[in-house]
Amino acid sequence: VELELAPMSLLGGFARGEELAEVRHTINCLQSRFDEAIDSGDFDEASRCREAITEAQERDPLAKYNSLRAHKLQAENRQDIAAMERTNDQMRVVKHYLPQYGLEGLWVGRSGALKKQVIRISYEDDMLVGTKIYSDNIVPSGEVIFKVKVSPEATQPQPIDVAHVTDPRLKKLERYTGKGRVVDKKSKSTHWLPGQMILVGDYFAFAWLPINLQIFFMRVPDNITAQLLTLEEDRQSLDRLMSVEAPESESSSPLTEREEVMGRMVGDEMEMEMQMEAEADAGPEAQQRELNEE
Repeated sequence: VELELAPMSLLGGFARGEELAEVRHTINCLQSRFDEAIDSGDFDEASRCREAITEAQERDPLAKYNSLRAHKLQAENRQDIAAMERTNDQMRVVKHYLPQYGLEGLWVGRSGALKKQVIRISYEDDMLVGTKIYSDNIVPSGEVIFKVKVSPEATQPQPIDVAHVTDPRLKKLERYTGKGRVVDKKSKSTHWLPGQMILVGDYFAFAWLPINLQIFFMRVPDNITAQLLTLEEDRQSLDRLMSVEAPESESSSPLTEREEVMGRMVGDEMEMEMQMEAEADAGPEAQQRELNEE
């Protein structure tokens, strides 16, 4: 089937969060109606469903991305270089509307070995990178703790279907293949273990699969993000200064003090918020039980 070339249009207007989950649910329902109409020979109903599906897919960045991939393949088959480049540019734009590309910033652990500890999420092309901000638990401060392949073209594990939840974002939990780092404190040797990142509504979790360790993360509120970043810059500056001007035996105390300040800030500012959420926000805890069973 010959596909119409994707026009160079203004991209955007994509649904996010709960709305995106609702859009995808609508698409699935329309697809079921379309299939039933085809089976029964009701081609007028099938046509109406197809138009509604096409309209809804314009709100879903993943559906739009897959549509562009199909256009790109057609262009490659015709060796239409201009169309390939144009479609490729649009794919790069749409890709960053996908939920797995919207995690950049500071996050704090809500459970396990990294509870109340801060990490920074950044991206290297299609690789999500989690870096420790303070504390030496699991890996030293400033070191990468996990990496995740988030490309929509990468082969990923099947989503986790969750029953009996009201939030549409939690009914199907997307998973992404990655690897998590651990450091042996005695030998200082580094090990990379197979892992997965799981999107859980406004949260995400990372699981170190061989050791059955998983940690939920929540985003650090904007009102303390700037303060944490400033403290981290001060810590790095002091680290460089002390490594040059002070004996090694004397250089650890000021750094540890700043790390403790950052830890207290996160704990004091967020403990009340996390407690207030505990009852109303049972979703992530329920999802953790689901992940343990998985």
